[in-house]
Amino acid sequence: MSKQSRNDAVMERVLLALLPKMCWSERTERPWHSVTFVGRRISMAIPNRDPMPDSDRAELNAQLSELDFGLTGEFVADIAASQFASNEAGDNFTLEILVLEE
Repeated sequence: MSKQSRNDAVMERVLLALLPKMCWSERTERPWHSVTFVGRRISMAIPNRDPMPDSDRAELNAQLSELDFGLTGEFVADIAASQFASNEAGDNFTLEILVLEE
């Protein structure tokens, strides 16, 4: 198993501890870099059956920013829930994660 695969499994476990009913309908990953950093951006579409008030959305992002992933050779530089969309099935959102190499 590669370092990246192990880290993805760790991230999933940490996120499931916060969001035990979490499943994603779509997951994309693409390389990311700046002048000083190299990494990857992960985007996960999360269907949520329960409506989510604005206060819960803010609390979710606060909790996400406090998570300690403990990855090997990488770290989560940024994580946020965004693109909330309400429909008859609930409030869906996107989880955006920026993972950088150490």
